[in-house]
Amino acid sequence: MTLMHPGDSSVNWSLFNETEDKKIVLIREGNFVEQVGYTTEQIVLFQEKDKMFLKRTQLLRSDFLGNIEAITTLSRSTFLPIYHESFANGKSLKADYRDNSVTVISSSTIEKALEQPVFENHSIEMVIRLLPLQLGYATTIAAFQPNKRKIIHVRVHVLAKEAVKQSGMVMVEAWKLEVDFEGQIQYYWIGLKKKELLKQVTDISATKQMIFERE
Repeated sequence: MTLMHPGDSSVNWSLFNETEDKKIVLIREGNFVEQVGYTTEQIVLFQEKDKMFLKRTQLLRSDFLGNIEAITTLSRSTFLPIYHESFANGKSLKADYRDNSVTVISSSTIEKALEQPVFENHSIEMVIRLLPLQLGYATTIAAFQPNKRKIIHVRVHVLAKEAVKQSGMVMVEAWKLEVDFEGQIQYYWIGLKKKELLKQVTDISATKQMIFERE
């Protein structure tokens, strides 16, 4: 199996620019749809010692799902991870990446050796926006999952081209992706023109879905 690693030459990593987004969170079961919260995303560029970095801040606000904040910092030129920190319902998790290792700090501290460069799991939603997507495209990405404290293989497959909401009544064409985080499957819609992450769906059960989409 050929794995994609940070800095892969098939991707122009430096194309990712600053962005802000907000989505509502819905639970759908049959014909019943209920809004249970919202998420925001802010990605900013910053410079340090002549190098450019991306900092992604995600917020989830929901009485149903809980409140989560996640901050991920990575190299803009390669997407090599630098640092990740998340706070969820009073608990924190940190992942500090070095050249050949990552230190995970939560209720306990562990250090894991990394034989090859890997992506930070929380940056996958950024990575997929830069991939050379087309119908049938597929790749497998090596990513470190701090919660599981291990490297996972994330399989990405373009399923279809569909119309999806950009905002309000505006519809645009998007690639529908199936992204398999080793058994945890997410569906994403990436806009063809602006490479925006427009929608995300998770199947909670055979009849229930969790949906993230713009208003």
